Amino acid sequence: MPSYLVRQVVQVTDAAGLTTTTGNRQTVEDVKTLADLITDGAALASAVDAVSSGKVTKGWVTVEYLPSEAGATIKLNPDAGSEIQQVATLNFHLTGSTYVEPFVIPAIADSKISSNRLNLSDAAVSALIAFLSNSGSAGDWVNAFGVVLTTVRDAFLSYWKSRRRKFHSLTWEN
Repeated sequence: MPSYLVRQVVQVTDAAGLTTTTGNRQTVEDVKTLADLITDGAALASAVDAVSSGKVTKGWVTVEYLPSEAGATIKLNPDAGSEIQQVATLNFHLTGSTYVEPFVIPAIADSKISSNRLNLSDAAVSALIAFLSNSGSAGDWVNAFGVVLTTVRDAFLSYWKSRRRKFHSLTWEN
């Protein structure tokens, strides 16, 4: 029976309105339900609240997994010359809204670009768009507010600067 690594996080807000997060990872067998994870998260929130003078304002659960172990067919190594900073952005319409929700594809393959544009007629690009435009097996694809993604409004390419960071003590080093 496989197990997954789950990150349980709670957000704490102080009297000045500043927020930070704390949490830990746990191993979870695949037979556990979302309700089980939320129960553990609520217990963690209560335990943190009991020892903190701040207010626990939010909690979330992140499931970490290896896509290949979960049944995904993925490449073993990155393609030669791939660059994480070369990105394509798909802007999706949202149900009942004039706003869009971006979906960013890091290290977009050169073969998916035609005339300096994302080739929307490419079979793999079309498949990704169709996948995100429809419900997944667990539910709808939505933005942070729960509004359902529908169709692609536009797409563009860009180059993002990527910085490597290391965490040392209480400071970030670039």
